[in-house]
Amino acid sequence: MDAKESWDRLLAGELSDVEVEILVGDTIQELEAFLLSHPDLRTDVVYVLDEWHKDPLDDLSWDRLKDRLGSYLGLNSAHLLSWLSWLRVADREVELEKMSSDGSPAVMGFMRFIVAVYGGRIRKAMVAERDLADDWQSIALNVFHDQIGQFYRLRLSLTKTNGEVVLLEGLPDSIMTLTHQLVLMLKAVDRSAFAPEPTAEFVEELDGLLASLRGDDQVGAG
Repeated sequence: MDAKESWDRLLAGELSDVEVEILVGDTIQELEAFLLSHPDLRTDVVYVLDEWHKDPLDDLSWDRLKDRLGSYLGLNSAHLLSWLSWLRVADREVELEKMSSDGSPAVMGFMRFIVAVYGGRIRKAMVAERDLADDWQSIALNVFHDQIGQFYRLRLSLTKTNGEVVLLEGLPDSIMTLTHQLVLMLKAVDRSAFAPEPTAEFVEELDGLLASLRGDDQVGAG
């Protein structure tokens, strides 16, 4: 099993605890040896990461990071820093505590520094590589009612996986026309492609919207 396959399996949760311990321990020893022969390691790696940071974030960002960092540090070390960046803070602290028995204070300090400064960006790059970089991650919706002019203004803010924010704002008819186009797009997809739970929630909300647009709620009230 080569280095890439080993780290891919670790990220996929397919390695045993013993296999993880061996892979991480061996990598720390590699990094330890590299640090001894490269006293300016932190400065050099910061330069590499700063240059990488200038590139736009997309689904190839993590590959570019592994290529650049791997060319200098080695593929194992590039993957180790990526894995630490990927972990949740609490899990990362647990793993770093385990690693402290294998790594010197200098190596542990180096890893903590890199993850603290660049971990967020590295994690976003890994997310973008696994998902569509242009997919949406979160959405904020606002409905404004102008009491004087008696009109509505709808605003939605989409945050994409790559961190970009898209802002749309329009009158109700405009947003309804956009929604109509989205519905037409969804109709072209086979039903089996949709997960049951979000489908049920969508249908329930859509039923309520259709009832409101038809005026069914007014009929019941009358």
